[in-house]
Amino acid sequence: MEAFWICALTLGLRRGELLGLRWDDIDFAGGLLAVRQTLQRADGSLQFVDPKTDRSRRVVPVPEPTLAALRRHRRAQAAEQLAAGKRWQNLGLVFPSTIGTPSNRATSAPGGGPPGRGRGSTG
Repeated sequence: MEAFWICALTLGLRRGELLGLRWDDIDFAGGLLAVRQTLQRADGSLQFVDPKTDRSRRVVPVPEPTLAALRRHRRAQAAEQLAAGKRWQNLGLVFPSTIGTPSNRATSAPGGGPPGRGRGSTG
């Protein structure tokens, strides 16, 4: 979850852009991230769709601290993959469910509540 919020804050990506992000979209050596798809709920299911506009389909520079957070997240995800075993579906998503499938789990604030209502929040 930490990497999700770091990316949201430092890169200005929308929730659907982050949830549609794949590891192949990140160039760690070059410090770049490509927004190629978004994840949206349509007809009761999660679906990958193209960004709405040409301007939304973009490449953004990634600061080194954000890349470091993504590297830590990737290591943690590898442990999740091992724990899931055969249930893991390797779609290459950066922010998947605990079994590798598309997820909207990264929509609450740290602490489990909605944004602005996490632990220690006054608003």
